[in-house]
Amino acid sequence: MPDSQVATLAWAAPQLDAADVARCRAEYAEEGVTQFGGCTDGELREALLRFERDHRSEGSHRYAPPAQIDDTIAGGFDFHRIDYGQYPRSRATLEDKRRLRDLFDDQGISRIAAMLDAVLHPIVESVTGEAIRFVRPYLLVYREGGYIAPHCDAKIGNRINVQISALDNCVSALRVFTPGGIKLLHDSPGVVRILGPRPWHEVPPLLPVEASRPATRVLLTLRYDVPDKGGAIGAA
Repeated sequence: MPDSQVATLAWAAPQLDAADVARCRAEYAEEGVTQFGGCTDGELREALLRFERDHRSEGSHRYAPPAQIDDTIAGGFDFHRIDYGQYPRSRATLEDKRRLRDLFDDQGISRIAAMLDAVLHPIVESVTGEAIRFVRPYLLVYREGGYIAPHCDAKIGNRINVQISALDNCVSALRVFTPGGIKLLHDSPGVVRILGPRPWHEVPPLLPVEASRPATRVLLTLRYDVPDKGGAIGAA
């Protein structure tokens, strides 16, 4: 979607009452992650999926096979990251980053992110209790079989990711390891997720609903730092 068309993008702002905010605060304080519905509609989903279809070669393929340790298989990941910022093990040159940022600007991703930030920023601060600074948007793309094994981002410092998913021919979720056990946070239409750096989490392998068609999960991430706590080291 070119930037000139973004102004007409229709999407629904979340309608959160006091009980919703209280629930999200409690979940985030206990588990380091929470989510709520009612923020996006089909036009945003289509815009993100269209961007992925039109620019499939952009970004970097993030892949590492699982490691075998004694009789255990652990780790590994397989997804694409379209991101003009700094992040661990990035091989993008300065020119690559400039070109991706221009692409985000030209195709409306930057404008969409700014529109979402204008509404979500105060909600995220209210839920997390942190004074945050919006850094940039980026996209994570999972295709059939794509996954990321259990991991924790606490080592990279204080960052908060706000995530919105666009799905095509798949059902997906974030699996979180909480004090109360394993919790599935589904990527349902209209859901906004607030993910802090503390929880251990994973993305299970992406499977198609119809085997004859490809499966795609596009995750729009709004990246925030917490300046009062030193921000983040690199990015994740």
